[in-house]
Amino acid sequence: MPDDPAPTAPAEPESVSTSRDFDVDIDGDGEIDGSGTSETTLIDLDGDGVVDAVIERETMLLDLDGDGRMETLRVTETIAVSPDGESEPVVVAGVELTAADIDGDGTIDVVDSRLISPDDPDGEQHRS
Repeated sequence: MPDDPAPTAPAEPESVSTSRDFDVDIDGDGEIDGSGTSETTLIDLDGDGVVDAVIERETMLLDLDGDGRMETLRVTETIAVSPDGESEPVVVAGVELTAADIDGDGTIDVVDSRLISPDDPDGEQHRS
């Protein structure tokens, strides 16, 4: 039939990532405690031009004891989705990992992890 539209190929998923560096003042005293990088990835799963998911990763290297030596590494990653592709993406899962060499001997002394979920935004904390 001449009036039938030509078949179209399905839309392809797309993603866009951005990254920025920043300084960190953990305790709010005006002194820089470290630096970090934040990377955000926006994902259009069905290729309709609307963001369906957001993945955000933040990595920080910190001097929390003020001795001038960066002893703490903290990585946080969260995933937010918009199930219908129309509403604002909501955080569905995440994790924060912190490792620190407190005494400077080259061995990790503290490992702290926190799971992030919509039901528990402050996260369940685990230390070792």
